[in-house]
Amino acid sequence: MTVRDLMIILTGLFLILCILVVMYLRRLRNEQSLQKRVANSAIGSSEFIQVAPTFSESHYSSVERFFSNALIRAGVEMSTPTWSMVVGLSALLGSLGLFTVSSEPLFSLVGMVFGFFTPFGVLSILAARRRRLIQSQLPDALFIIARALRTGVGIERSMVHCAEQSARPMADEFRRTLRQVSLGLPIASAVDGMADRLALEDLDIFVATIRLNQLTGGSLAPMIDRVAKGARDRNEFRVQVQTATALSRTTAGFIAMAHPVLIVTMFWLQPEMMSEFVKSSIGWSALMLSIVLEIVGVLWLLAILRIRL
Repeated sequence: MTVRDLMIILTGLFLILCILVVMYLRRLRNEQSLQKRVANSAIGSSEFIQVAPTFSESHYSSVERFFSNALIRAGVEMSTPTWSMVVGLSALLGSLGLFTVSSEPLFSLVGMVFGFFTPFGVLSILAARRRRLIQSQLPDALFIIARALRTGVGIERSMVHCAEQSARPMADEFRRTLRQVSLGLPIASAVDGMADRLALEDLDIFVATIRLNQLTGGSLAPMIDRVAKGARDRNEFRVQVQTATALSRTTAGFIAMAHPVLIVTMFWLQPEMMSEFVKSSIGWSALMLSIVLEIVGVLWLLAILRIRL
């Protein structure tokens, strides 16, 4: 292994470390914001302050909480140490697999990076799929809560009815929220945590409705009915927009995959030529520039095609 190969491997490891640090700082900022809102809701309740978790604990607990929340969002029943072992094993298998095929340290580094991020990609896909399913189930769940409120029960008992009658994964989220309420967390703060975890605007509106009702009083059932109708209308419009842009999103996917498929095909058909291309400084610079531009293009396409209602 030459000094150049070692520098490439160290550069890749440094990039992975930088990405992990950015993810950790972003998650820590969100958790501190949540803790501030929870503390504001719990002013005057010393019992809750003792029960509420402290988000400024050790770095290990913060990282563990980040992975735990990611697993919860994806609906994966797995402990954080087990998930860490899966990520490490995937990176090791990717590195050894490409190194066995190519006998090149560069491809070993590429395999390690690909294997490291593959479980996170799968987790993101599962989380997005679960989030869309919860979004589709949310209007019915809010209608159940509104009907229960009309019978004269409180908001907490209404959420119990919703957890019992709703389908999964919506029922699982309400059960988790009710467990937090049973530990002393206010209703609005517990639902706010669920909204932050799922990143659903309709849940944010639901939380704002509960807080407004606690401040001003009045009948909560008609307000939740309006929130549910708005959520249902947005779901219908979202489906219409996705149907209208289906061809554009498919075309964007093929365009994004064209560059990686072309590179793999050239390495497969012309290994000698591509080996010389990678060994030259101009070829290496061109390859790195193309990868950066590919990532920028994919992120740009995702930003254009993203639907926010």
